[in-house]
Amino acid sequence: EKCHEAVTTKTSGPSSTAMTAAAATATTSTTKIKSIDVTDDTPNHHSTMPFPESSLRYDTYDGVTVDLANIATTKTQQQQFTDADAFGTMLTQALSIWTTEQRKGIWLKIP
Repeated sequence: EKCHEAVTTKTSGPSSTAMTAAAATATTSTTKIKSIDVTDDTPNHHSTMPFPESSLRYDTYDGVTVDLANIATTKTQQQQFTDADAFGTMLTQALSIWTTEQRKGIWLKIP
């Protein structure tokens, strides 16, 4: 990003002030501060994702947090998510998707 500054100079003539625009160019840099608590705006729900979108939180470091308290809304889903083998299969499927998306961290929030 470039900025142009105007420079005012006073000439030594009879009561005249001249304004000249200098081509002084300054370069500024902006540092973006990342926080894992701030979600990014790019999550797209994959059609084969076994977890509901409401249970997933994406962060600015390309990570995903799965909130296990928000994944089951019906009795059938609760049984499915509490069965270790079924959950393992779902997690394997989700990890495959996240690996393809090049996610850098996967977090499980266990209630």
